[in-house]
Amino acid sequence: MRSPNAAWVKLERLNALTPEEKAGFAPIYPDFVVELRYMS
Repeated sequence: MRSPNAAWVKLERLNALTPEEKAGFAPIYPDFVVELRYMS
């Protein structure tokens, strides 16, 4: 499973999740995503 380096979800959408959904990796698309690219 992949996830972004940082993500933001509106509080209203996050509060709409059930406790079971909040316990693991939330099944929700973020409103804003930050992905960093590492170059060596």
